[in-house]
Amino acid sequence: MNDADAKVKQQIVEKIKSSTNILVTVSKDPSVDDLSAALGLTALLNKLDKHAQLFSVGQYRQPLHSWIRIRYSKILQTVCEIL
Repeated sequence: MNDADAKVKQQIVEKIKSSTNILVTVSKDPSVDDLSAALGLTALLNKLDKHAQLFSVGQYRQPLHSWIRIRYSKILQTVCEIL
């Protein structure tokens, strides 16, 4: 990691530490990987006592839509147990 990368990383950490409310977003028409990463980040931030919310717009493929509806609470619960 070079100095510029380290500086950016430190700025992100400081911003998260000083924030109370954090909005996590994904790109339009997110993939399963996009949503999984965003859910994990949202769960981690909430575990750190931040008020984090996930926001997503766009179309989901039908299997993905069903997966989100059925699995969202189970995945979130598992991530929180790990943390």
